[in-house]
Amino acid sequence: MKIIENEIRLIAPRELEKIFISLNDHLSDSGKEGIPLFQPLSRNDSRLPEEKEESFSKGLSIPVGQAGWRRVWMAVDQNEEILGHIDLMAHTDQYTEH
Repeated sequence: MKIIENEIRLIAPRELEKIFISLNDHLSDSGKEGIPLFQPLSRNDSRLPEEKEESFSKGLSIPVGQAGWRRVWMAVDQNEEILGHIDLMAHTDQYTEH
């Protein structure tokens, strides 16, 4: 019996493009042919906005604890294919950093 090992890891900034490709894939399928909504966006807007990509990039360089920080983890299989991801961030509005 072969055991397939998957990995969950904090991404490096150089891996952001992989996350963006994965997110755009999910967004393009959102609500199509009975697939549950991934984001409440119109079919025409089912793409990660450029400002959101910039927010991800900028947030990775901000130390945790400062407004605007972001960290992203991804689950990958043995072929480095993304199985899923999660991202945590601190909003920049006062009193929303928790």
